[in-house]
Amino acid sequence: MHGAFATKHRGEILNVARNIERDEKAQHPLHRIMRTEDIDGMLRITTTDIHLPHAIGHALRDAWDGELKTHYDVDGYHARVDWIR
Repeated sequence: MHGAFATKHRGEILNVARNIERDEKAQHPLHRIMRTEDIDGMLRITTTDIHLPHAIGHALRDAWDGELKTHYDVDGYHARVDWIR
């Protein structure tokens, strides 16, 4: 996540991500957030699977609108979800 909104609302965004993680772990215990990082004005959340970032991205878009882009690698093992508002 990047942009002024993401920087200003970092705590709220992480709360949304943690809530999605909690719900996902109820069904899939190994689907977790591994780390969060602030890199050059960007908030990066690294997860253990490809479905959790997709769910987090959709929750952020549902909560605050914005633009959501999802990219999967050729083999389908990695996902990158970009959200900006």
